[in-house]
Amino acid sequence: MFPDFREASYARRYELLLTKLVRDRLYDSACLLLSGAESGPAGDYREPSAELRFPQLWELLAARARAALET
Repeated sequence: MFPDFREASYARRYELLLTKLVRDRLYDSACLLLSGAESGPAGDYREPSAELRFPQLWELLAARARAALET
């Protein structure tokens, strides 16, 4: 187990893992959205990391789609 994972919540573990994958360039981008059992179905969520926000992932996906259409 990675030392940073010890005594970390599952949410924190996902944040650490995704951040590492993006920084090591194994993933181009990633996002982490967290919601509660009660508030999630209503569309409430939080993004615990500025580096793993949905708009950044969406911008990359949109750019890749535009590039694919141009080829």
